[in-house]
Amino acid sequence: MRQFFIFILLNIYSACYAQPTDTIWTVILGGEGIDFASSIERLTSDNYAVAGSFYSPSNPSGSFLAVLTEDGDTLFTRILGDLGVTDVFQVRAIDSEAFVFSGSYFQLGLGNKIVVGKMSLSGELEWLHHYDDLNAWIGFDIVCDEDSQHLTIVGGKPFGGSTPDAVIFKTDIDGDTLWSRAFGGANCEHFESVIQSCDGGYVAVGIDCPNNPGAFRVIVTKVTTDGDSLWTNYLGPDPRSWAHGICLTPDCGFLIVGEYETDDQDSQVLAIKTDSLGNELWTKTYGGSESDKCYGVRALSSGGYLLCGSTTSYGHGNIDTYLININEESDTIWTATYGTEYSEYARSLAIAANGEIILAGGTRQASGGNATDLFVTKMVDSQAIDLDTVSIVPAEFDLLSAYPNPFNPTTTISFNLNKQSSVKLNVFDVTGRQVSTLIDDNLTAGKHQVMFDGAGLPSGIYFARLQAVSRTMTRKMVLLK
Repeated sequence: MRQFFIFILLNIYSACYAQPTDTIWTVILGGEGIDFASSIERLTSDNYAVAGSFYSPSNPSGSFLAVLTEDGDTLFTRILGDLGVTDVFQVRAIDSEAFVFSGSYFQLGLGNKIVVGKMSLSGELEWLHHYDDLNAWIGFDIVCDEDSQHLTIVGGKPFGGSTPDAVIFKTDIDGDTLWSRAFGGANCEHFESVIQSCDGGYVAVGIDCPNNPGAFRVIVTKVTTDGDSLWTNYLGPDPRSWAHGICLTPDCGFLIVGEYETDDQDSQVLAIKTDSLGNELWTKTYGGSESDKCYGVRALSSGGYLLCGSTTSYGHGNIDTYLININEESDTIWTATYGTEYSEYARSLAIAANGEIILAGGTRQASGGNATDLFVTKMVDSQAIDLDTVSIVPAEFDLLSAYPNPFNPTTTISFNLNKQSSVKLNVFDVTGRQVSTLIDDNLTAGKHQVMFDGAGLPSGIYFARLQAVSRTMTRKMVLLK
């Protein structure tokens, strides 16, 4: 089992790695082979789970998971190749104690299988399932229901076959299959991303290959919570359109992102906005004259979206990380590239509690040659993003730690809502007696803050309890006079 070399760069210029001026920290994980990150997710503990893959001479294929702190320190890395996991494509938070991941396993002579697992924040693998009966090879994405009791996974068989290749299946929290559905025909369909819609169903996007050789198009499908098919649409400009990601829009529609490939094999970033039934409202491409791609998207509560990917049209003349901020009407608010003279690309992004951007992907700058290292970068662009005016829609419901804590006599309690919800925020003492009602109202999605004043209370331990989006979270506070 190979070793990973970890470098943490904190706004320091060096001859071999010159960071952008707005980079807060960068972590590089890698060795002598090819390593890259497929996904990054902010956990409820304000740590970050990172998923990826590596390929080296000593180990032809493998996968790994890592958890980083908000300051870029590595809590642990786990290599999973020996456990029957070849690639990990997505990681999602469940609660403050664990996260789940989806990927694939390849065994010579036996083919590929979709793999789903659950891991604690201490790096312990709680369970791992290989799904043999789905006629699909890769689990590209996974989503956890609001109640944290069910998982929905999408994937497929990218290289085609004689049977439907795109698959959606649902499991309980222990990974046991509840139902599965296949879509498509004898082509190369697969789903790369899935979200839960406003009404509780599931919407998946990916690629569909029609009968026209060399052509492909975006497929978007919606099913109910029980897996019943509601509708399927095919979108995107001809001849080749591909969807990598999807997010909800404020009107319960969807923004689909990916790439549009032209006849000369160059590509542009593709964004398609639809209504709640998957009908196209607008389609827009972004980029220059060379190759530009988009892999991840996050919705902004201000009404716009943040897209991440790669570009060779702009930047340093090689592959650079590419960020695009657009509004609801598809207009570009700003674009930014990040990187050096070495190749670098982002495959996934997360948003910190304070609005800072965390990107994960691959870079060649540490390894040299054609080898690629995984990188995670935390950054803020003071010119591109005004953190005082832009609110990010969180990926999950979360009650953050009070600050300051201990406090005397006031502290600020912050929490995130990933959708509009009825909210109750109360404070209790150690006997369970309610001492304050801070919020009892219907609030919009986004980050919220409220001050708690303990001037009239004795020193001691208190608990803030948040009830919203059908969930309850509690945080401990210490009043020290």
